[in-house]
Amino acid sequence: MSAAGVATAPSGFGLRVLAGCALLVGLAFIQDPGLLVADTKFDLVAAPGDFLARALHLWDGEGALGQLQNQAYGYLWPMGGFFWLGAVASVPGWVVQRLWWGLVLAVAFSGTARLTRALGVRSDLACLVAGMAFALSPRVLSTMGPISSETWPVALAPWVLLRLVTGSERGSPRRAAALSALAVSLVGGVNAAASFAVIPLGALWLLTRTPGPRRRSLMLWWPTFTLLGTLWWLVPLALMGSYSPPFLDYIESASVTTFPTTLVDALRGTSNWVPYVEPGARAGRDLLTTSYLALNSAVVLALGLAGLMLRSNPHRRFLGLGLLVGLLMVTAGHLGAVQGWFAPTLQVQLDGVLSPLRNVHKFDPVLRLPLVIGLALSLDALVRAGRREADRAPDPRTRRLVRLNTATALAVTVAVVAGAAAPALAGRIAPAGAVLEVPPYWSEAADWLDEQEEASGDATALLVPGSNFARYLWGAPDDEPMQWLADSRWAVRNVVPLVPPGSIRSLDGIEARLSQGHGSPGLAAALRRAGLRYLVVRGDLERTDGAPDPVLVRQALRDSPGVSPVAGFGPLLGGVAHLEPDTGGRVSVAGGWQTTYRAIEVWEVAAAAPVVEADVTAVVAAGPEDLADLADTSALDDRPVVLAADAPVELPAQLASAPVVLTDGLRARERSFARIHDGSSAVLVEGDVRRTGNPVRDYLIDTEDRWSTTARLVGARSLSASSSASDADSLGFLERGASPWAALDGANDSAWVSRPGFTGTAWWRLDLDTPVAPSTVRLVGGPTAAADQRLVVRTDAGTSQPVAVGPGESRTVPLDVAGTSFVEVRSLDADRDISIAEVRIPGVQVRRPLVLPLLPEAWGPPDAVVLRADKDRRTGCVEVEDLAAERTEVRCVARRVVQAEEPTGLDRVVRLAGPADFSELSVRVRPRASNALEALVLEGRAVGVQASSTAVPDPRASALAALDGDLGTTWVADPDDPSPSLQVSWLGRERVTSLRLRTDADAAAAAPTRLRLTWDEGSLDVDLDDGRARLPGIRTDALRLEVLESENVTDLGFDGVAHPVGVGIGELRLGGVPYEPLRLSSDQRRYACGTGPTLRIGRTTWRTRLMASPAQLAAGASTEAVPCGAGAGPSLRRLRLPAGETEVRVQDTAAVEIESVVLGAMPTPAPGAASDAPLALTREPAARVVAAPSTDAVLVVSRENANPGWQGEQDGQPAEPVVVDGWQQGWLLPADAQGPLALRFGPDRVYRLGLLAGALTLLGLLVVVGVSLSPRGRATGAALPPLAAREVRPATAAVTAVLGAGLLAGWWGALVAGATVGLVALLRRRAPGGEPWLFAAPVLAATAAYAARPWGDPDGWAGTLAWPVYLALVPVAAVLLSAGARPRRRSGWTAFRRSVGRSTSR
Repeated sequence: MSAAGVATAPSGFGLRVLAGCALLVGLAFIQDPGLLVADTKFDLVAAPGDFLARALHLWDGEGALGQLQNQAYGYLWPMGGFFWLGAVASVPGWVVQRLWWGLVLAVAFSGTARLTRALGVRSDLACLVAGMAFALSPRVLSTMGPISSETWPVALAPWVLLRLVTGSERGSPRRAAALSALAVSLVGGVNAAASFAVIPLGALWLLTRTPGPRRRSLMLWWPTFTLLGTLWWLVPLALMGSYSPPFLDYIESASVTTFPTTLVDALRGTSNWVPYVEPGARAGRDLLTTSYLALNSAVVLALGLAGLMLRSNPHRRFLGLGLLVGLLMVTAGHLGAVQGWFAPTLQVQLDGVLSPLRNVHKFDPVLRLPLVIGLALSLDALVRAGRREADRAPDPRTRRLVRLNTATALAVTVAVVAGAAAPALAGRIAPAGAVLEVPPYWSEAADWLDEQEEASGDATALLVPGSNFARYLWGAPDDEPMQWLADSRWAVRNVVPLVPPGSIRSLDGIEARLSQGHGSPGLAAALRRAGLRYLVVRGDLERTDGAPDPVLVRQALRDSPGVSPVAGFGPLLGGVAHLEPDTGGRVSVAGGWQTTYRAIEVWEVAAAAPVVEADVTAVVAAGPEDLADLADTSALDDRPVVLAADAPVELPAQLASAPVVLTDGLRARERSFARIHDGSSAVLVEGDVRRTGNPVRDYLIDTEDRWSTTARLVGARSLSASSSASDADSLGFLERGASPWAALDGANDSAWVSRPGFTGTAWWRLDLDTPVAPSTVRLVGGPTAAADQRLVVRTDAGTSQPVAVGPGESRTVPLDVAGTSFVEVRSLDADRDISIAEVRIPGVQVRRPLVLPLLPEAWGPPDAVVLRADKDRRTGCVEVEDLAAERTEVRCVARRVVQAEEPTGLDRVVRLAGPADFSELSVRVRPRASNALEALVLEGRAVGVQASSTAVPDPRASALAALDGDLGTTWVADPDDPSPSLQVSWLGRERVTSLRLRTDADAAAAAPTRLRLTWDEGSLDVDLDDGRARLPGIRTDALRLEVLESENVTDLGFDGVAHPVGVGIGELRLGGVPYEPLRLSSDQRRYACGTGPTLRIGRTTWRTRLMASPAQLAAGASTEAVPCGAGAGPSLRRLRLPAGETEVRVQDTAAVEIESVVLGAMPTPAPGAASDAPLALTREPAARVVAAPSTDAVLVVSRENANPGWQGEQDGQPAEPVVVDGWQQGWLLPADAQGPLALRFGPDRVYRLGLLAGALTLLGLLVVVGVSLSPRGRATGAALPPLAAREVRPATAAVTAVLGAGLLAGWWGALVAGATVGLVALLRRRAPGGEPWLFAAPVLAATAAYAARPWGDPDGWAGTLAWPVYLALVPVAAVLLSAGARPRRRSGWTAFRRSVGRSTSR
């Protein structure tokens, strides 16, 4: 070759690489052009300057009520700078995003192309195809749109290795190490695991080189320079690890991140778990669900694995070990049909000490690079073989045919690589929910809050309701708009909370109230205690199954005194509550739970302050989520409290005299961390099986569970089930009232329900303390049971005959048993949900009380004990108010009812270290729809009414609603009632001449059109005309109205599913009856003794009477029940609880259900005592100055998240930090100190110094790189002899293959590898040269299984099968074994040391 040829060849290759980069940039611009997408951090495109400014401090005081920056520093270099420059240059945000994507793709492509060239691939085409295969690999396609910060390290991985490869052959090793380290520094520090993924291949390269001065120099300088280039984010990372809450425990667990990391998926690149659970990740989802993409990947994999086995490849050992290490890293901890030797232990560790690395899919580049290099080697071999055969062709025709065959094979390969990138070509890299722009009304709302902040010094806002991510009707930025629009403090409950567990539980308590529509003074108090001045109600949130209904949120806020709307922004949303289609009938929209509201509404919380002082406090054994309930029971006032979980056994002097409150809060549950609302299980019994693979069961503020309230089984040894809809691993909404206990609670309207989608045979089992010999067992089907539900009962004596138990049906199952230690109910049909309301076993009485924690004896007896029944306020009804607040209507629908965990009463065990005396007793109950309640409400009235059924347990939908004079309330019958009817009676016989029925069109109820009237002397069928009918003068004192026909009404949910509705009557008027409508009195009445529930405390039993007005009972409002009867007078009502355990039990009645029981009361503060007096506050990013507290103050509370990094000082003396209300930063003030309280976040200074020092070391690395580019720098060490690949013995390669297979696939995998070793040895003797293609072929069949059974296939997912893994293991073992084969030099092959940078052809 001439010198000119040598000089121009690299130039040609460079131009082709440049053209490929341009093509990829263009490809980036066809992804949702003109739209902004939720890539990594929306701040980067919306307000990069503000985001980077916040990243300069460790503490972020604006978001989440105070939090650590979660690796925000990692964006400073280079990603943040790129977006900041785009903003400075006024480039449209979407263009900056696409330019960034284009840069990522171009860097990945060019680096891989040049790396393959450096490793000896001579064909330009092979290098370019390998570059495209890497740049458009599944890992890149699935992460580029949603989180390109994880794709950027993938793109730089080949550059890190490239400089080490070239530096091991020629030039200055120090220069090569510096350039490689510079590439590492460019990776950034957004995610430490993703950043580390660029290191293993470089380390392997050096370890597989021959020893010598050049290798020593590289191994010295590369780590040194890498440390210099990464120190800027390593120091902040260490600080964050020291002061961060344990948020890794609350996000995805190892069981989630490793479930798709099978060996085949790791090879394919589909090991990222996110697309499996997130349909919005479009490209990643396509790779999982599209069959032809699996086939394309099969061909690419086969070519790559074959290339790694080629004996003409001098780097088989390095590439094979790289493949093995990558597979071991990506499949680490995978448990499935095939798993490695140490997989169970590794999965445990990935939730423990290795938790920062649990997203093992991030190590995909470690195996992806060897595979694409193998692809390049295969194509290069194909080109060389084609040329060789063409040169040997005997005539021009044969030569043309050979060249055509070669070109066809190359074209097919290129087409397959392009086909594997089809999601990119189809413009599906961007995730779903791209945004044209954030609506202007969000900016208006943020500006309004900023104005309030400027005017009053505080505008702390909570965005409600909470949501997993920021996904709105107008798009899905995933990050909240307030994050870049507002300068005031704000918070939101989302699925990735980076705050202490107490703060999460506090927000969950608020969210639970909002999702249940449960407003009260206690909710207002909880908001005020949290320092939340404003609530930003997001009406434009995307509707999902986990988001609270907007009408419930507004009802909760309206019913909370001190919370009021103050501003609204954006268009009107919502709509009408019913539709009247042209086809006739009426369609109720979402059960009538629909109205109009502004896109954003701002509600103000009165008297909220960011900092308060107090000279009184209390110690409370509860969770932060319980404080609203405690305020509603009047057991807690406005004073800040220290939770028992945050208090030492020996209380400090400032708390030594504080009152102590014992509660049944902080209940032990298992949490589904993927859900914000309805995401916790029923209260756990000791020994209950954990259902999730999460490292912890809940957001724990008490890791030892000393202060948790737990359940106890009495009368049986254990209660279990195959699954239940209350389990934390249940899909969607967790129904706490559907636990196995529901089949024993005595209530037919609650039921144990197996987990939706449970595979296998569902069963329920009760293990007994002592054997019993029941002759029968009675089963009652649950309300949602299938009509053909078939069950059997198992005992020690065997299995009963099958019985069919449909919804609400009761069946007696005969047994022939002399004695059994268990009773098990089992479904006869596999893979079917079952529902059982009751399992009644004669002679067996089982209770499940909740057991309170035990206070330390040093704290003395509690001043109050608070017990609350676990009820759910979603009774099926909601008050709907239009935007003008001119009219309030109650709309009820049966499918909105949520069963309570304790549907029949309250059962508690109070534990005390010593005796305690209580002089006060408070009992509160809540009315529920029943004939008994109607009798109480109408007691002493001249008219009475009863219904055949009621659709919901809410009194506002009872028969009373038909006579209350309010069209906004409606009696609604059960949709399954075959003969819905009302029975109206009155005092004296009256002549009834007409009737009129009215039903609000917005109610989810069918208005009657034909009635049968029945009285003591006859009956009459009447047709209604517009709800009216004339009657022939019926003289009677009672009339039964049975509905024979009604209008056609359908309840259509937002999910498009139609539901049946019951008959409903809003108002009934009987002409001639003078006693209606009812005008219920609002004056409190003293009802008869026994009208309330019976209360049993230890050996003392009290009856109670209701103290309420009729209107209060009819509205279902919380009501007081006062002990009555002998010994129950105020002067005699004294309780003494002994040391040890005391049972407290209350049984619900037909008319009311128990809400709470409070023994004792918190002492009233002395006159003039301050419980939450506000103080002035000056804020800086990492410091606060609180105005001087009063001389009597013992405690100052800053309403932001506590963190051990905060330090306080007053008058030169340190203030003792204390956690208040379970999450707020409080300070116990030093005695006799005066003046302002100075607060400082200590680690912030170290953080900023670390950033500065890291910037200086990075600058030093750049200087080293600059010097190394000089002629003198290039010459340093250039004369050192080049490195070669270290040889490996065949036996060592065989052992590596077998051991590697065992680590990947266990003993069976080792056996498969052993067989492969034998086959390879045999074929090398009998058919040398053909083994790469033969042993790569099994991966085609393995991957074809994913084409036949992709993710979501009805027959199951191929990833659960064992045989594809064992097939894929064959080529992996063959690759590892090939490292021991001697290289074969063929015609046209050029040694590595001569091939670098040379190109003779495409």
